Amino acid sequence: MSDPIAVPQTGRLSVAVWLRVADETQQPPLRLGIQGQWSGHLYTRSGAIGQASGGQRLQADWAEYVFQVQDCRPKA
Repeated sequence: MSDPIAVPQTGRLSVAVWLRVADETQQPPLRLGIQGQWSGHLYTRSGAIGQASGGQRLQADWAEYVFQVQDCRPKA
């Protein structure tokens, strides 16, 4: 969990993480997400990271994975 992040004016946000797995044949289920408040409403956005969650295959070597959120603000 991070410190609060200001919502970008574009409503778009990317979260990048560096991950690796000990054994590429054992792909763990993994999701990245954000939670926030906009105009008093709580919202969450999440996405799959890793093959077991329907995302890109995780590797044994360190690699960067980016989770992009297109709508950081809930629709009114």
